[in-house]
This record gives sequence, structure tokens and C-alpha cells, in this order.
Amino acid sequence: MAQVDVLEQKLETTTPIEEDIRLHINMEAKFVDITKYQSLIRNLIYLTYN
Repeated sequence: MAQVDVLEQKLETTTPIEEDIRLHINMEAKFVDITKYQSLIRNLIYLTYN
């Protein structure tokens, strides 16, 4: 039961991003460089396992 209590606790944290930010799609961009996205995901996966 102790594990259930720990899982039910809400953890709050601050984020370094503005609230109520509006994102827009650039329909004129034909090519997207996915290397930055792939690098970010790779780093996040690395951090979660270490």
C-alpha cells in the first residue's frame, strides 16, 4: 500500500517556458531538419535511463 500512496502524490515543478504560448505551423516550409528533434529525443531517453 505504501507504493500506491507514493504514486498518488502529485508532484509539482516549475517549467522554464512561457505559459499560454501559441504555436503556428509554417506551411511554406518544404523540408524539416529532423536531426535536432532526433538528438533531443535521444538525449531524453539517455537521461531517463541514467
